[in-house]
Amino acid sequence: MDVMAQRIGKSRFETEKLLGEALEKDLVKGVIDHFADEFVLHEDTPSPQVFVSRCPWCGRDVNR
Repeated sequence: MDVMAQRIGKSRFETEKLLGEALEKDLVKGVIDHFADEFVLHEDTPSPQVFVSRCPWCGRDVNR
């Protein structure tokens, strides 16, 4: 958090306030980890994929 504050030229308090506002407005997704003293960006991970080899209704081979 100190490095982020230094890079944008704000105090640590101002930086955390700005980051909190961005989180509330859904401009960025993540959390402030106070234990590690850093901001952890939440990245959308792709949903798990399911392989379907046969149609459950007709039994036809679909290979997807």
